[in-house]
Amino acid sequence: MQSLTYGQLIRGNRNFRNLLAGQFISELGNWFNFIAGLGLVRLVSDASPTAAGLFFVARLLPFALASPIAGTFVDRFSRRQVMIATDLARALIALSFLLVTSPENLWIAYLATVLLHTLGAFFDGAKNAAAPNLVGKEGLLAATALLFSTRFLLMAVGSALGGWASAVFGYEVAFIINAASFLASAYTVWLIPEEATRDEETGARMNSMRFRRKQTPPSEQPNFVAPVEPRDSFLTELREGFKYAKNTHFALTILVMNVIWATGGGAINIIFERLGGVHYAEAYGPRPDSRYVDRSSYISLY
Repeated sequence: MQSLTYGQLIRGNRNFRNLLAGQFISELGNWFNFIAGLGLVRLVSDASPTAAGLFFVARLLPFALASPIAGTFVDRFSRRQVMIATDLARALIALSFLLVTSPENLWIAYLATVLLHTLGAFFDGAKNAAAPNLVGKEGLLAATALLFSTRFLLMAVGSALGGWASAVFGYEVAFIINAASFLASAYTVWLIPEEATRDEETGARMNSMRFRRKQTPPSEQPNFVAPVEPRDSFLTELREGFKYAKNTHFALTILVMNVIWATGGGAINIIFERLGGVHYAEAYGPRPDSRYVDRSSYISLY
C-alpha cells in the first residue's frame, strides 16, 4: 500500500482540510493567549516569579492529567460533537481574561487557563481519534506528519504574532482573537460530516443507543443497525489503557520521553520569562505592552 503525499491528501480530502484548518486556527489563537496571558499575569502581579510559575502549572498540569481520561472519553461519544462543544466552551472562557484587572482577581486567569487546557485535552483526543477515520490507512502517515508539524510550527509563528498583537493593540485584543479562533475552529469541524469522524464499531454503538431511546421497537426503525456487544465500563477501559502502556515497552518509552520533554519545556519557559521580565526589563525599561503605563495599578492610556 502506497502512502499519499501531503499534496494528494490536502487536495483530495476535504474533511481533513477542514480538520487541519481548525487545528491551525485554534493553535494560532492559543499562542496569542499564552503570550498575552503571561504578560497580563506579570503585569498585575508586578512581575512576580511565583505568579508566572503558577501560570505555567495551570497550563501544563491539567492537560497532562486530563489527556488519558479524554482519550477514553472520546472513544465513547461523537468526536465531532466533542470538538465543537470544547471549541465553543473555550471561546467563552478565553474572554474571561478580560476580567483580570488587579492582583485580587488574578485567580480568574489561573482558573481560565486550567479550563482551557483541560478542554484542550478533550479536543486533541477527539481530533487524534477522528483523523485516522478521515484519511484512511493510505493517508495516515501524511496526516499525522501535517497535524504535528503545523502544531510545532505555530509555536514560533503564533508566539511571535501574539507578542506583536499584545504590544501594538493590547492584551484585550489578543484574548478576543483567541476567542474568535475557537469559533472559527468550531465552524470548520462543523463542516465535517458526523459519519466521517468515527469507525464502524463506534457508529453501530451510537445508532444502537439512539434506537434504545425511541419508543417503537428497534427492528421497525428505518436503517436499523443491530446492537453491538456491550463494551467494558469507562474505568475498565481506562485501566486497560494504563496497563497496555506499562507492559508495552515502545508505548512506555514514548510516554517517558514526552514527560521528560514537557519537564524541560516547562523549565525553559520559566527561564525565558525571567529573561524578558527581569533582565531585558532592567536593560530597556519595563514595557508590559504599549497600552499600559503603570504596572502596579493597571492604568490604560485610554
